Amino acid sequence: THFGEPLSDGGRMEARQVYPIHHGVTLTTPERFFQSTLGVNLQKPLTPPDWLIIPQQRLRTVRSGRIFHDGLETLAETRALFHWYPDDLWRYLLANQWQRIDQDAPFLGRAGSVGDELGSRLIASRLIADLMHLAFLVERQYAPYHKWFGTAFQQLAAAPALTPPFHAALDSHTWQVRERHLTQAYLLAVERHNALGLTEPISARVSTFHNRPFLVPPARAIVNALLAGIHDPSVRTLPPGLGSLDQVADNTDLLDRIDRCQKIRGLYEREP
Repeated sequence: THFGEPLSDGGRMEARQVYPIHHGVTLTTPERFFQSTLGVNLQKPLTPPDWLIIPQQRLRTVRSGRIFHDGLETLAETRALFHWYPDDLWRYLLANQWQRIDQDAPFLGRAGSVGDELGSRLIASRLIADLMHLAFLVERQYAPYHKWFGTAFQQLAAAPALTPPFHAALDSHTWQVRERHLTQAYLLAVERHNALGLTEPISARVSTFHNRPFLVPPARAIVNALLAGIHDPSVRTLPPGLGSLDQVADNTDLLDRIDRCQKIRGLYEREP
């Protein structure tokens, strides 16, 4: 097996009978593999910050990558540890994803109402991306990076219901119509949250933003209910509203470098 130049994009498979042969095979150990891929030391218990600074695209690789042979029965057992977040940490991530939606939802209409159509469209696209990320969390699936994000979303159970209002919102030419389609997506997201049974049912309805005529989902109520259900002290002391590395940043040169991800750990230290 040989991969031809340029190797910067992985190369293309070619038949080759002379050296050098770029076979793409790496010899390592399970410990070194998980250290280099996820930045974790398997000899130590995983803490909430350990989980939060691992990009989801890397967790997805470990969870979904094919194992062709596991003679020592080590890989399958070890990667099962990373199948999904611990329950209370999952609640924390769901709460922070709803908080992102809560913070941006009124701005779609506020930007549009002052004639900033481009701004309203951009905010709508942010909200759609956040709702898509929420769908991954609800279905306990790690999200891939941008190239495969939409493709992987279409494989979720929520996709058939959410995709039409997403397209309609992006195709809308006024903020009022755009808001109406996103409202449909909000209500679907609330219903899916209620189906998890993690909190008492939240009323699936929208309301105006204080005394302004902009429709927003009951995101704050969901955030509060999810956080109230967290019992693990190490999760309860995490900074509220921060979330995982993927909820903090989408910079490629950060998420592609596990050594740089490790430097973000300070964000999760207890605030004075």
